[in-house]
Amino acid sequence: MRSRSANGFIVHENYNRVTMANDIGLVAASLPLQLASFSKRIVIMKNPPHVDWGYVAGWGVVNDQSEVAQALKFTKQKLQSPKICQKIGKLPVGSFCAGPVHGTGSPDRGDSGSALIINKYVQIVNCVSKNDNRVVWICGASIINQKILLTAGHCVEGCTKSSDITINVGSTNKNNGFATTAHSFIIHENYNKEGAADIGMIKSRVTLKLSSKISRISLLKNPPFFLVAQLAGWGLINEVGPEYSPMLKSLNQRVWTNIECIKILGNMPPGTLCAGSLSSRDYAAPGDSGSALLIQNYIQIGLVSYKLLLTAAHCVEGCRQSSVITINVGNANNNKGFATTARSFLFHENYVASGEEFDIGLIKTRAILKFSARVSRVALLKQPQYKEVAQLAGWGVIDESRDLVSPLLKSIDQKVWNRKNCIKLLGNLPAGTLCASSHSSYDYAAPGDSGSALLIRGYIQIGLVSYKVPSVSRSLIVYTDVAYYYNWIKKHTKTLYCG
Repeated sequence: MRSRSANGFIVHENYNRVTMANDIGLVAASLPLQLASFSKRIVIMKNPPHVDWGYVAGWGVVNDQSEVAQALKFTKQKLQSPKICQKIGKLPVGSFCAGPVHGTGSPDRGDSGSALIINKYVQIVNCVSKNDNRVVWICGASIINQKILLTAGHCVEGCTKSSDITINVGSTNKNNGFATTAHSFIIHENYNKEGAADIGMIKSRVTLKLSSKISRISLLKNPPFFLVAQLAGWGLINEVGPEYSPMLKSLNQRVWTNIECIKILGNMPPGTLCAGSLSSRDYAAPGDSGSALLIQNYIQIGLVSYKLLLTAAHCVEGCRQSSVITINVGNANNNKGFATTARSFLFHENYVASGEEFDIGLIKTRAILKFSARVSRVALLKQPQYKEVAQLAGWGVIDESRDLVSPLLKSIDQKVWNRKNCIKLLGNLPAGTLCASSHSSYDYAAPGDSGSALLIRGYIQIGLVSYKVPSVSRSLIVYTDVAYYYNWIKKHTKTLYCG
């Protein structure tokens, strides 16, 4: 951390050290401050949005012994009403009060002058848990009038009345613009996680001032049919990364007829339409949910609304379409996280029961999986790099001799073998497979790890656990080669997802 001397300062001309009225001043640094990820400017608004919470950080004393903090301390503060504030005495004009959430963590001596900041998480539309201050998900929305926004039902289904839903409008950069919060929201009464009636509305806490950069959309009962529509959002710009950009992206969409949609997708829920990009490189991605599909730049005709898992065929070969297949994501403890069930599944048409070839399958979830820091998709490449160190994670048994299991996810590094060396040791290696082993003979895939992904770089899947030959080696694992089945996956994900 660099220090700077002050070149000068000024105190409000009406400052009173007794009443603390007009307790504000400015300091000029002797040299320009270089802005970076750890040095940022704040935003000052004439009419900031009303919020319930703020955040303050400082290096003030941390205990009654006047011990000064060596590291920056951070606390969440609840903004109090003037009526409550006045219980501690008369408040000077131009001031308000706030207190810690849990009764501890108040600013102290040495914190004077520290900033109280609101809207730490400003995106387009998102939910923030009151318990841990994390952004849960990001979506888009459109303005119906100066108080009401239209979005997808699944964008707010996980929110509660106590959630902080933040709204940002007025700039193509989602970190700029005017920020406010939601007063309330509503989801269609017939909405379900399978995507039916996927629509909702949000009421802004403040009135949105319409301008050249903030405009409402038009809704028509019978909109004209246009071949090309426009979509804009702040979703992922690189699903492989994944990578976000603070800048708004837009693309044209070709609107399909219902006959065309049903012909390809097999089924279309009532109240939906489909559209596709004119380029295979440009499409809606996670984070674009709820964004408006427009014609003539102001008439809204649709919303972006989003389920497939890759696994081993032998994991689902004994199941029927009526079987209950449970899916759990979002936590290293398999007793926690988000749980849902499978709507349908399929496996390779050439797979035979208990076979070693064509050991690959797909599962379609009943609910939409929301991507976050703990739930992310993999990338599949046609020609991945097999020479890199790979990682495997799963909930398989941790002691094969005693069939001992653990609810916690375990992970190990894997080295991919040369195919000739695999065959030399195993005697045979089916087409469309590869083998890999641990650096340690004590760490290896076990029963319960079948179907788990073998990744490189943390997100590129090159294989999935198929089988091993314990009589030869417990640590040498045979994986289904995902790249070998790239075209099969591409074809059948469309069939399963859209069918």
